Formats: sequence, structure tokens, C-alpha cells
Amino acid sequence: MNKTLWKWLLDMMAHEELVSLARAMQVKVPGFRQIVMDQRFTMLRPRLIQTILSSRSFIKLQEAMDKHMQLQAHFLACREKETSELLEIIQLGSNPATVLSVLASSSEQSHQEKAEALFTQLQESGQLQSYENHVQENRKSEAEQRKVIESTDQLQKQYQEMEKKIQKTEEKIAKLNQQFEKQKNDFDNEKSLWQHERQSLLQKIKEKDRRIKDKEEEIGRLAELCDTLQKTLQNSPTWNITSPAEAEVASTEIIEKKTLAEEKVSEKNNLKKQQIALVGKLPHNINRLHNLNRYTIQNITTGDIARAFEESLFAKSDQVWVLNYDIPLVIKRKLRREVKIEKYLEFNSFAELQRYLKQGESAI
Repeated sequence: MNKTLWKWLLDMMAHEELVSLARAMQVKVPGFRQIVMDQRFTMLRPRLIQTILSSRSFIKLQEAMDKHMQLQAHFLACREKETSELLEIIQLGSNPATVLSVLASSSEQSHQEKAEALFTQLQESGQLQSYENHVQENRKSEAEQRKVIESTDQLQKQYQEMEKKIQKTEEKIAKLNQQFEKQKNDFDNEKSLWQHERQSLLQKIKEKDRRIKDKEEEIGRLAELCDTLQKTLQNSPTWNITSPAEAEVASTEIIEKKTLAEEKVSEKNNLKKQQIALVGKLPHNINRLHNLNRYTIQNITTGDIARAFEESLFAKSDQVWVLNYDIPLVIKRKLRREVKIEKYLEFNSFAELQRYLKQGESAI
């Protein structure tokens, strides 16, 4: 068996055919677990051919190639043709590597000798070189096509991964938009409620200021009346009374005027002493608030609110004051629904409550 011929035949085989032949021969290449068609095969090919041509594997080559050529039965007839006929077939377009492989793989010595003779003639005529150039060009073209396919596959894979990322991003954006819309709606609702509450509180404050002003004017009138009565009594000529009847009349007038003055003062005091239900925890040092001249304050903590509703403490109170910083929003909403708007007042801080009480004291 001519190794030069066989090496040329192996060199001319396509990658897939060479891999199939090596697997049939059970060839093992050092450094490679198995022979597969991948991006490393270009590096593996020379070593694979060298291994096949080694003394251990070479004896299997003819038999394995013969089995391989049985798959191309129409070429087997070439074994019975003369060299001149074979040259004519090749000139008409038949693959010289296939014709030589059919002859070299035969078990008959005459076929193998015919293969060597044909190989020499083709080599001398330059037809082998022409065929080699053609094979190299095809392999180069196939390699370029394979690179394009691999690049296309890689781009397709990257595109699919990018599509998945875009889809996930779009899903996240949609979810964030939903959350944003919900938060925006909640904010708008809270803002609307706050504006309504603010308007209600401003209206309450305005109404309270008007009532306080009316009370202050009435108290001023009562104070003037008391002064007038006092001056009248001082200027009354009771010491000039000469008869019991005149004394009785004067005494009756004095008693009536005194009673009227006392009633006015009592009314004044009653106006000042308003019953206040203060909802929220006060500092421990604020007990002095319970002794203000104008208000009687009953402090109700969050734990006492349920009892206060049951005992109608809010309905019985003249006013309900709420410390915003200590009362949950749910309880404040319930108070706003249950307590009449004209007797409901909220404070955002303890300092605000102190200022309000201080203003109330100065107004007395």
C-alpha cells in the first residue's frame, strides 16, 4: 500500500468523510477524547491523518475505506476499467480522488497497482494539482461560509437573548408604571382629602374666631354694665331714705341689679369654661393645661378612644381637639366622620397646641 497515495486521498477527503472514516477505524488521537466536527477540527485534521497513516492504524485503512466506498456503488465499476478509460472518465468530470479511492481500497492487488499507476499519470499531467487547488478553494469557501453561519447563529443567539432582556425590561417598566399609577392615585386621593380637611379646618377656625369675637364683645358689654351698676349704686341716695317703704323699694332695686350683675358674670364664666376632649398623649409635665380658666380639658389617649365613643364623650364635649402626631390616620378619619365639623380641631404639634391655648388665655 502506497502511503503517499493514501495520504493524498486522506488530504482530499471532506471533513465529514474523514471523521466518518476515523470513527469506523476507531482511531484515537492523543489529546482528544473523541473526534467531532467542531471549531477545533481544523487543528485536529493533520494529526488525525498522521494517526491514520501510522503503522498501527494503517492496516485498517484499506478495509475501512472499502466499506466507505460501498456507499457509492456506481463507482465500484471503475475497478474493472482500464487506466485509459479511467483517465477519460476523470477528464469528463469524475472526481479523481473518488476513482483512486475505489481502486486503492480494493482487496485485489491488481486494483491497487492500477490506482498507483493512475495516480502517477495524473500527477505528471498536472491534473492532481488542479484538483488540489479546486479542493483548497472549496474548503476556503466552506470555511468562510461556516464562519458566516456561526456568526449568524451567534448573532441570532445574542438577538434572542437581547429580546428576552428587552421583554423582561418592558415587564419591569409596566410593573413600575402600575406601581407609579397606584401611588399617584393614592397621593391624589390623600391630597384631595387633605385639601378638604384643610378647608374644613380653616372654616372651623374662621367660625371659632367669629364666635370668640362675639363673646368678647358681649363680655365687654357686660363689664360696662357692671361698672354702670356699681356707679349707680355708689351714687344711689339710699342714705336719704326716710320711710320703710322707700327703703324697701331701694333694697329691691339693689338686689335686682346685683342679681343681674351676678347672672351676667356667671354667664361670662360659663362661656369661658368649655369642655374639651383632647385626643392624644400629652407630656407628663403638662398637667397645668387642666387648670386653664377658659377650658376644662379631658385627655383621651388612643387606648381610651373606643370607650370614649361608647360613653359618647365626644358628643358631650363642646370641642374635640386631636393631636395629629400621636393619632393614627384610621382613627382620625373615624373622628372626622363622627364629630361635627364645627367642634373639631387638629394640631400638628404640641407647640401649636400651646400657642393656641396661650392665645385663648390672652383673649379672656
